[in-house]
Amino acid sequence: MNDLINVADFALDKELRTNPKKIAAIIKEMSESIDDCKDDLCEIKNRGLLKRMTNNNTRDLASVMLKQNEAIGVFMNIIQAIIVLNLQNTFMLGQIQQELANLSETTGGFSNEYLDMAKEMLDESYQVALNSNKKIDLLEEKVLKLEKGNKKLKFINIAAIILVVILNM
Repeated sequence: MNDLINVADFALDKELRTNPKKIAAIIKEMSESIDDCKDDLCEIKNRGLLKRMTNNNTRDLASVMLKQNEAIGVFMNIIQAIIVLNLQNTFMLGQIQQELANLSETTGGFSNEYLDMAKEMLDESYQVALNSNKKIDLLEEKVLKLEKGNKKLKFINIAAIILVVILNM
């Protein structure tokens, strides 16, 4: 498996997590890595009689399964980190979605179940971010209206907005 990035590096590297092209490339590469593991499993499954007798099939299967589990774990953690770090940034989520679509087109329509899963998760996160931003905007409008009417409510309203935003996350 390609050790392209780990989740801690992703979370700490601002240049990486703010570059939709790099993020899309990471997602695509990790989904390809998971597919490669499936190919390795099929190769073990389809071994001829001579290879079955001369190779340690159990060890080979265990090795491939560990490799696949690691790839899936890294893939899911990176997707989760992307979503958490960009939850309120609808522009960034949209850019990542666009870059994934561009990568699929430029690689001859490459897609697999993991890439499709990433696209679905990003789309859902984008919708949640849009809804959260709309709610925050509405609350800010209400606070501004209340502040115009009564200056004493300003502190209470600000505290209420902070509480609502925290509860909605």
